[in-house]
Amino acid sequence: MRIKRVKRTEENVALSREGEILRGLAKTKGKLRSDFLYLEDVALRRFQRIFKQSKGDEIPYNRPANVLKRSVYILGRQLIDLDKQHILAEYLQEVSKTYNEPPASIATPNVEQNPFHWFYLLLLGENRLSKGKKRLVTRDQISKSSRQLVYAEKNDVPPEYLIGFILQIGGDPILEKYSKRSWDGWKTAKRADKTKPQPETPNTHSPETPS
Repeated sequence: MRIKRVKRTEENVALSREGEILRGLAKTKGKLRSDFLYLEDVALRRFQRIFKQSKGDEIPYNRPANVLKRSVYILGRQLIDLDKQHILAEYLQEVSKTYNEPPASIATPNVEQNPFHWFYLLLLGENRLSKGKKRLVTRDQISKSSRQLVYAEKNDVPPEYLIGFILQIGGDPILEKYSKRSWDGWKTAKRADKTKPQPETPNTHSPETPS
């Protein structure tokens, strides 16, 4: 099926130069596939610029890896609401032929269970396949971050609170609760004692260490 480009309107997703999703995904299959094409065209360049220009001193909400994570989360939630996750997988299967590479590894989760992982693959485009070049986000980081996003979605966390939610609970504790399918386990999770001095963490672009 040929992918047709459609004019960017209020019906189509838009990605700002700051990496923020401005509109919702289209609802029909043809326009949705066009949205995926648009994101594949523009997302990697914009996030490469955002990562490159970062000085590593942003507040957690604005750190490049968290901006990317939030955009992936918004898109994944929209696609779940549309119940059209399979169209994203089909699209990536088709465009992967351009790179002569599979769209994802055998370890990639089912798109119905974790569309966030697939949106990482879409937004990172050919960078996810680059060999000998620095990836914006590693495969391991994609795997961990996307599972954190599944957990947040199960708890209906609004996008604007996503980064704070992950920071409050902790990336690794979320992964542990995800593996146990303890979707509401965070409610009784031990919180960090903010009265004690917290150890400094090195500046990093990793989505798993967004402190």
